Amino acid sequence: MSGTASKGGYKYCPRCQRVVETRVMEEFNDNVDIGGLQAKRRKIKCGLDRAGAAGCRHEWFTVEVIESELKAQLGLTEKGVSPGI
Repeated sequence: MSGTASKGGYKYCPRCQRVVETRVMEEFNDNVDIGGLQAKRRKIKCGLDRAGAAGCRHEWFTVEVIESELKAQLGLTEKGVSPGI
């Protein structure tokens, strides 16, 4: 499979059940719409490289949403729930 794997940092691996070093599988990054919110979906692999060396090689997806957009969608303010909700 072609593509690259950039450093993902340290994330909780659901298979290892601990925080481990991971890689982001670049070819699987997508911008997605979730309930009207723009989000970034990333495929993560447990390990030090694309092959999963020194890890269990488990793969999963994470989703990142811009905090200000999420707060606006939920009607939240910096101090909590906005008036009228």
